[in-house]
Amino acid sequence: MQRSASVSKKRDLGAQVHKTGTNAGAMMGKLEEGLKNLERDIGADKAGLIEMNTHLIALKKEKLDLETKIKEMQDYCDSMVSEASIGGVLKQFDAMEGYLKKAYGRVREGHAKGIDLLKNEFGYHPAYKRGHANEFSASYFTPVSDPNNPNKKS
Repeated sequence: MQRSASVSKKRDLGAQVHKTGTNAGAMMGKLEEGLKNLERDIGADKAGLIEMNTHLIALKKEKLDLETKIKEMQDYCDSMVSEASIGGVLKQFDAMEGYLKKAYGRVREGHAKGIDLLKNEFGYHPAYKRGHANEFSASYFTPVSDPNNPNKKS
C-alpha cells in the first residue's frame, strides 16, 4: 500500500506540474500576443505622431503667415488713422483735384480747337451731315463743362 500511495502522490504531483506548465504556457502565449498587439499599437501611434507633427508644422507656418498679414494690415490702418497721415493724403488729393480740373479745361479747349479745325479744313458740321460724297463725318460730342456735375449745361 505504501507503494500505491507513493505512486498516487507522484501522479497527483505530475498532474499538478502538467496543469501548472500548461497554464504557464497558455499565459505566455497570451502575454506574447498582448506584446505583439502593444508593439503594433505603438508603431501606429508613432506613425500618427509623425503625421501630427507634420500637420502641426504646417499650422504653425500658417499661423505665422496670418500674424504677419494681420500686422501689415494693422500698420496700414494705423497709418491711415493718424492725423499727420490723413492730412498729407487730403493735401495730395486736393492738389490732384486742382491739377485734374486744369487738365480737363485744357482738354476741352483742345477739343474745341480740333472741332474748329475740322469745320474749316474739311467742312465738318458737328450737328448734322450735309450729304456730300467726300464729306468728313464723325459722332458729335462735346465734353461737359463741369465733370463733377454732368447734368449742368454750359
